Amino acid sequence: MVIATATFIIFLGTDNEWSIICGVITAVLLYDDLLTIMAAGGKYCYSDKCIEVFYPFLLHKKLDYSWFSAVVISNASYHNNYHNAGYGNIPMQYKVKGNNGYAKITFPFITLLKPEYPVNKIKEGMHSQDLFVMNSEKIYCLGICWVGSLQELLKHTTCSVYVLEDVYLRFKGQFDAVFSVYKENLNRFYVITDHSIAYQMYKEEKSV
Repeated sequence: MVIATATFIIFLGTDNEWSIICGVITAVLLYDDLLTIMAAGGKYCYSDKCIEVFYPFLLHKKLDYSWFSAVVISNASYHNNYHNAGYGNIPMQYKVKGNNGYAKITFPFITLLKPEYPVNKIKEGMHSQDLFVMNSEKIYCLGICWVGSLQELLKHTTCSVYVLEDVYLRFKGQFDAVFSVYKENLNRFYVITDHSIAYQMYKEEKSV
């Protein structure tokens, strides 16, 4: 789209008012693409006291573990921390080959919540962008929930962990393998259903 718009400008010349309009559109599209690259290209790592976040061409920031009271694992979407609700959700997905061809699977995504965030309003099926728009001041969209990343996060914080039910069922084996390590504190893990009702994971196992 950007290339097509730029070609149109060259064809019309710089004195035509349509070329000015196209120039503005090109600038907006380039800005949009840059933010998308930043959202997808961010990297983070865990230290003893904080999470260090790195973005292409930008200095990193440090997130103190004590700032956050809960972790939510939702569906992953682009534009976190950058765009408003008008852009909607653009899912982060990967392809998996099955018996009926390729299917697109949405990545799980880690978001960190401050104490004042309205956890009771989170619903099954939400993307990370939905969570950000709900209260952008009390949330930090960290990144894709890789298994190793989740393991490290749980080692460095005692926050409650909420997993949207659709995300949990999609990656149930991986989540169970990670959470089962914390047998003495399984009451910190919850699943959020489509009615915003959180139920405790492993409740039956713990009561045995």
